[in-house]
Amino acid sequence: MSDFNWGSDDSTNINVTPTPEKKPNQALTFVIAGVIALVMGLVGGVAGSKFFGSTTAAPSASSDASLFNQPNDIEGLVSKVREATVTVYCGNWSGSGWGIELKDDPNSTADDAYPYEIVTNFHVIEDCVNGEPITFTMSGDASIHEAKLFNYDNSAYTKGLSGDLAIIMTAQKVPHLPVAMSRPKIGDWVMAVGSPGSVIASTGLIDGNTTFGRVSNFLSDHNVIVSDAAINHGNSGGPLVNSNGEVIGTNTWKEVDNGASGISYSVGIPTICEKLLDCAKDSALLWNK
Repeated sequence: MSDFNWGSDDSTNINVTPTPEKKPNQALTFVIAGVIALVMGLVGGVAGSKFFGSTTAAPSASSDASLFNQPNDIEGLVSKVREATVTVYCGNWSGSGWGIELKDDPNSTADDAYPYEIVTNFHVIEDCVNGEPITFTMSGDASIHEAKLFNYDNSAYTKGLSGDLAIIMTAQKVPHLPVAMSRPKIGDWVMAVGSPGSVIASTGLIDGNTTFGRVSNFLSDHNVIVSDAAINHGNSGGPLVNSNGEVIGTNTWKEVDNGASGISYSVGIPTICEKLLDCAKDSALLWNK
């Protein structure tokens, strides 16, 4: 049975109750990202009413470009994605997240004070599902911003590989990234961005760290993308983007069993609709074309 590092991450067997290896924070210095405690009875739980109807897919950065090729303007793409990638803090843990644009429900005012949304992993914020404070920082800025939990899904802990996502919302303007409307193909160029832990960096994190790779497989039964873009402690919740600058998945964990190397897993975009939002059944975001 394979072992996994859950993105932010400590290795654990996916079919047993994980044993967390927690590291304490020092003031606002968080060394690693994730929490791996199993929360029973909260599968599919919702914090607050479901007031977002569906995601809004922004136009592709260069829709004519082959996704097998690296982008012509890597510097520009890196800058854009880093600006929309945040470091999320909950209790003694930190992870990553990325800005997404969601449609507002005009029949509800519950979200009016928090018009910006961020996707992250459930295991990054699982210690904050009962109203505990969630905060985040933006790339290159030490300012601390507040966020509220909108919805989460922890079914990956009990039902296999799919899930482990959350959406938080904030009053702080966070740039959003376009999302892919078709499934990735093996060989596609990809980039992962997040804030992994560091024993050298003064804050304990490498803010906006960027790695590159290729899609090595796509597990369609779970909407899970396999790539060789390196992810480590703290990358959990960050975006995996293609050469158009579209998010194809949320970086979540990596394989560590038997000396495995270069096997990273990202939860595909359709899972956001399936687990967190009430997207239309024919939504292109479900990758069912």
